[in-house]
Amino acid sequence: MEKLTIRPIVASDTEMVLDLMKALAIHHNHLEYLKIDCETFIRYAFCENPIIGMHVAELDSEIVGYVSYTRNFSIWAGSFYLNIDDVFVRPEFRSLGVGGKMMQWVQSEKSGEINRIRWEVEKDNHRAIQFYENLGAILWIKGICNWSI
Repeated sequence: MEKLTIRPIVASDTEMVLDLMKALAIHHNHLEYLKIDCETFIRYAFCENPIIGMHVAELDSEIVGYVSYTRNFSIWAGSFYLNIDDVFVRPEFRSLGVGGKMMQWVQSEKSGEINRIRWEVEKDNHRAIQFYENLGAILWIKGICNWSI
């Protein structure tokens, strides 16, 4: 494999990252739910206290994937956790270890106040579930409610 680098996004990555987000939405047949635009992304990813956390995976300076996350607080646990929003690797770069490297990077980001990482996976995405279980993650079967207001 070429040289793989996991690095924080910079503003000049925005268009490419939004294209990758669109590819993921299309892959899951959820394009109608992808509402973020370039201006909103930049406002929340590059402000003084960013709401959006994101790192990209580069192979020889070509962005081939990304992991996005937010920092949330669990009232029950009384602590912060990272919530992964997306893990995406372009199809032609899958099975090269890129996703695993991005997940290892997220795991290394935990600090004293971050004691867990959570994310959602489609119940019929068996390949992703196997990938996450191989990392040591435990799948909790739970319904998700979404209330548009």
